[in-house]
Order: sequence, then C-alpha cells, then structure tokens
Amino acid sequence: MLFRFITPILFFAAAGYVQHHNGQNSGSVIVFPFIDVIYPASKGDPQLMGQASIWVLVAMGVLTLLLQLRREWVYRQHQEES
Repeated sequence: MLFRFITPILFFAAAGYVQHHNGQNSGSVIVFPFIDVIYPASKGDPQLMGQASIWVLVAMGVLTLLLQLRREWVYRQHQEES
C-alpha cells in the first residue's frame, strides 16, 4: 500500500531537501528549472526563486496525493460493489 503513495512522498521529500539546502547560508540556492517563467516576479532574485521552487514541489506533492487518495477511494468503492 505504501508503494501507491511513493510519488507524493518523493515530491514532499524533495521539497524538504530544497528547503533545508536553501536555508543553509552557503550562498547557493536550488531552484526548479524555468521557475522564472512560471513565476515571473522571481526573476533575478535567487532567494525568491528558491521559495517558489519549494512551493511548486509542495503543490505537485499535494496534487499527486489527492489523485492517489481519489484512486484509492474509487478502488474501495468498486471492491464493495463486487
């Protein structure tokens, strides 16, 4: 059952890692590719691009989690009908 939720887990883990890395004072920031196209206000500001990257990863994690929960619910409804 846990393997069904591996994609949301990976997105949340990636968001956590990016948050941890960007929180360090190393001067480097991990950003989502083309984040300045998705969120134009962040162009030229690495810290804002890093924060937007975290929100993109969290949003993808929430989306995939909701889709998987819906699939699980439909599967259980189908099992009850049989």
